Amino acid sequence: MADVPGLEEFLDLQQGHHTVLLDLRPTEDELLASFRQRARRSIRKSADAVIEHRTDDAAIEAFWQLYAPTVERAGFPLRPKDYYVTAWRLYRDLGQGHVVLARSSADVAEPEAAAFIWKHGHLGYYRDGGSVRTPSANGLQYRVQWESIRWCKEHGATTYDLYGAPPSWQADDPDHQLHGLVQFKTAFGPITDTVGTTRLVLDRRRTAAWDRFGRRVYARLTRARNPLFY
Repeated sequence: MADVPGLEEFLDLQQGHHTVLLDLRPTEDELLASFRQRARRSIRKSADAVIEHRTDDAAIEAFWQLYAPTVERAGFPLRPKDYYVTAWRLYRDLGQGHVVLARSSADVAEPEAAAFIWKHGHLGYYRDGGSVRTPSANGLQYRVQWESIRWCKEHGATTYDLYGAPPSWQADDPDHQLHGLVQFKTAFGPITDTVGTTRLVLDRRRTAAWDRFGRRVYARLTRARNPLFY
């Protein structure tokens, strides 16, 4: 990249440039054995959990009730509810979106952990997740993840993407915005790094003006027309 005049690294536009990828071609026993001990232990501990695979609107609403407080608890910005629900329904209606809901036992009335997964062709993605912080739900998100992996594998996916992690060289950096997810996601596999985002700068002054003012103005002007994808 240094050999190309004007080509430079740029802020990653998507989280998935650094992620955890799982090869789903091994058997379930082989996959389980490849996980770190904390994931295997949590999955075994939650063997009696009640798991539901659903795509109805009630499941999406139940997922939102777990997702929103989880995002806020983690300190991430939370967009309006319609932003997420519209996106989840869009993927659902395309036959690609799927909700996994879990209760720690049959005695628990409401879901305590959940994931929204997205399958497209041979790829399965863990797109969003949420859980409550209660003793009974401790470790339940590992079971949700395992059931999501199993579902994707059963439906023809050969790769599972946990979608989003710090760069491998920042995995131990407590200041990275995704640091809180590292221990959970890397319990299933190592971080995979890709090239990320680059751009070709043709005019330094105009590029600096765009970075400082242009992108923010553009975002405001286009948000109403295309709220899902900017």
